Amino acid sequence: MKKNVKDLTKKILVCVAYKAAEKNANSTCAFLHGQPKLPESVKKLNKTND
Repeated sequence: MKKNVKDLTKKILVCVAYKAAEKNANSTCAFLHGQPKLPESVKKLNKTND
């Protein structure tokens, strides 16, 4: 039972982290100098890349 809860928690965390990275790759910062550099793995999630 305890292992099942841990596995489910891991799956949910991975899904949330992936969606957050995907959203971050497709958005810009509202401030002029606040946009951090994205890692290459996150840049691949960008919808505008070919």
